[in-house]
Amino acid sequence: MDDRPLPEDPPTGPGYFPRRGGAAGEVPEIDTAAAATVRAEVERNEALIAAVLRSGGTDQQVGERVRHHLSGEPDPLGAGALAAIVVRLTDRGNGPVLADGWVGEHGLAFAACAFVERHAVMVEKAAPPRWVRFLTETPASPRHWVDEGTARKLRQLLAAAPEREHRAAVGRLGGHRRDPLRRALVSFLVPDRTDWVAECCAEDAGVQADTVHWLLMCSVGSAEHLALLGARAGLRPDEAVLPVMSTLIEGLGAGAVPLLGDVIPGAPAPLQVMDALAGVPSDEALRILLTHARDPDAHARAVRAIERFPVRAVPVLARLAGTRPAVAELLGRHLRSHPRLVGSVVPALPEADRMTAERLGPPAPRPEKPVPWTAPAPAPVGWVDVTRLPQILLKGREHALPADVTGHFVAMLADGHPGVAAVADLCDPGSLAEFAWALFETHEFRRLPRPDGGWVRAALARFGDDTTARRLTPIVGDWPKSKRHREARLALGVFTGIGTDAALRQLDHLARKARFRGLREAAERELDRAARERGLTAEQLADRLVPDLDLDADGALVLDYGPRRFTVGFDERLAPYVTGPGGKRRASLPKPAATDDPETAHAAYEHFKQLKKDVRAIAAGQVARLERAMVTGRSWTAAEFHALFAGHPLVRHIARRLVWATGEGEAFRLDEDRTLSDVHDDAFTLPATARVTIPHPALLPLGTWSEIFADYEILQPFPQIGRTVHTLTDAELKGGRLERFEGRTVPLGRVLDLDRRGWERHRPSGSPEQVWVSRPAADGLHVMITLSPGIAVDPEDRVPEQRLTDVRLNDRPAGFGDRVGAHTFGELDPATASEILTDLIGLVGPTERP
Repeated sequence: MDDRPLPEDPPTGPGYFPRRGGAAGEVPEIDTAAAATVRAEVERNEALIAAVLRSGGTDQQVGERVRHHLSGEPDPLGAGALAAIVVRLTDRGNGPVLADGWVGEHGLAFAACAFVERHAVMVEKAAPPRWVRFLTETPASPRHWVDEGTARKLRQLLAAAPEREHRAAVGRLGGHRRDPLRRALVSFLVPDRTDWVAECCAEDAGVQADTVHWLLMCSVGSAEHLALLGARAGLRPDEAVLPVMSTLIEGLGAGAVPLLGDVIPGAPAPLQVMDALAGVPSDEALRILLTHARDPDAHARAVRAIERFPVRAVPVLARLAGTRPAVAELLGRHLRSHPRLVGSVVPALPEADRMTAERLGPPAPRPEKPVPWTAPAPAPVGWVDVTRLPQILLKGREHALPADVTGHFVAMLADGHPGVAAVADLCDPGSLAEFAWALFETHEFRRLPRPDGGWVRAALARFGDDTTARRLTPIVGDWPKSKRHREARLALGVFTGIGTDAALRQLDHLARKARFRGLREAAERELDRAARERGLTAEQLADRLVPDLDLDADGALVLDYGPRRFTVGFDERLAPYVTGPGGKRRASLPKPAATDDPETAHAAYEHFKQLKKDVRAIAAGQVARLERAMVTGRSWTAAEFHALFAGHPLVRHIARRLVWATGEGEAFRLDEDRTLSDVHDDAFTLPATARVTIPHPALLPLGTWSEIFADYEILQPFPQIGRTVHTLTDAELKGGRLERFEGRTVPLGRVLDLDRRGWERHRPSGSPEQVWVSRPAADGLHVMITLSPGIAVDPEDRVPEQRLTDVRLNDRPAGFGDRVGAHTFGELDPATASEILTDLIGLVGPTERP
């Protein structure tokens, strides 16, 4: 299997620590002036050095060795301790200068030994008198600092040294392996002495276990070493940095993958871990990346790994593609970009994986056909290779646009050339949509220049279709997590550019469900704009965007396995269930059997899995919107009620579990057969001129409906008939404050829970605390709660309780500090007042009515 790295890719990550006989690393030059620089530093600090050596706390053996070295008798321990003293006194890590000075003056073997001894002593940094001791003889911090710059340079020099010089250095280092820390430092410098590494892996490192661990992670080179480490084998979160990970990969190859995968959740820089994984020729490495493939950054690294190891990637992708749509898209794009793999790799896959790959692979190439068009000459787009992109098919889909014309077409797209329309008119719309998506993927997941993104987004908006919108939604939703807020907001225009109901449904999903508030608000604005263009409100547009999911007029769906057929229905929670050939009801479709038609059964099985996801999302959104409509008193015409609720194959499952009413207060419900009936179970005729609402029990008593809903075992999607109703007192109706809630102290968690009830937190300009919480109460009016001491923006600074100092009605949202206008709670309708009181009582607990 040809899995050699691409020529432009380095074999290891930046800053890795090379080993003799391993991947070739940089051979650094020696700074010939470094020895003089070190001597000058020592001379400048001569008095302080002498004071440290005279200190009663300094180990006399160390002090004597430093004096010998200063007197002209080269001594590795003396040189190392002297370096430790100077670095500690001056607060400067001299790094490679020390290595260069030692090598230039005394040779590589001496320098390596001085490095080991320099890290085997500890210099006290507290106020004078300072002292220096052997590190192993004093209590020490769990993680001892190691001069990484000096370490890297010496390891580079030793890895590239001539054989005679290397043997001499190894021989001298052998005499400095007196304790676990020194042994680990020596093994780090010469990891090719695998017997020394094995000895380190097998022993307890004592107080310096943490320091020794990362040194060993850069020294191990075999499964035997990992076995000797036992439970200690594995990266720790703070070790998940590119130099350590790249060195581990260089030493262990694919054996390093489990260690990298385990550290992703706690790593301070998880993207660096993924970068490292993307460079390993390992099935497991790619599988780990694919488990995070919905994350755009992980997706980008998975794409990089797939392109780097194109042959190895196919069986991994094929195995996962059947259950993960994001992976299926990656496999399809990979096979379309490398059609030779369809004939060379796919036939050898296990049968189920082979069928998946063949289904997702490229269609047979279409012959190119000249088109009556004269190409203009805008500058070509350097990063686009049209031979790696799907063909653009002409109308009729029997022939393809010539490759040279496709290249000109891309250049015109990038240039905004008006000739784009002439080419597009010749092409199949679906093929243009696939081509535009392939352009987007190529640009997005290969870290290409962001300024190009504008024309790529424009191509998506112009040629994209419903599938484009569905693919784009999770990517845009995750971009803010990678600090790409602006790009996420700009990409929302793609959905309105596509303009189909399905595309706007995806935009509505982002407006309701995006994890980032800024993106939700931007999606709401984009949705409002789309609604205005259609002459609708955002809520009216949302009513019209509920998909029918291919259900029939009875709200059911038939799925075909070939010899077997299954009917999908929905229970009272809108959860789908399946009725099979024998009439037996089951919660899910059975997996296709050997006797079923392979293609038909697989398609039906995948359709049902997607249906469950779609219904779950739609149901949650619809229930929330209808409850909000009940609270706000929103109404529909009779025609809208019949079209959007009674006649909708999916929404009617929710609608028939509610009580509806006309503007005149005539209540009715929707029967299972789509007829209407009143509280006496008599037929009800809805006047064509009626306005229809979902009545709140504060506005229309609904208690008489409880018996009929119980008789028919109807479960409501949210509390309506039995909803608790709260009322304002006469005094509260005449005033603008709710004093019964003021002065109460409540847990912080309850205040934060108000977010889910539609309240928003605000803070004065420049303040670190959010001191107001507000929610809309009526047109232009807001209920505002003033908090003390306020909610700190930084979660770590938040106090556990908040005092409600003020609860009042305001004619602008909280955050301005003033109370403009005199308003009373009597201006609110009973339903709104009841909901506000419900929130406040839930916040503070039961209160006595004044």
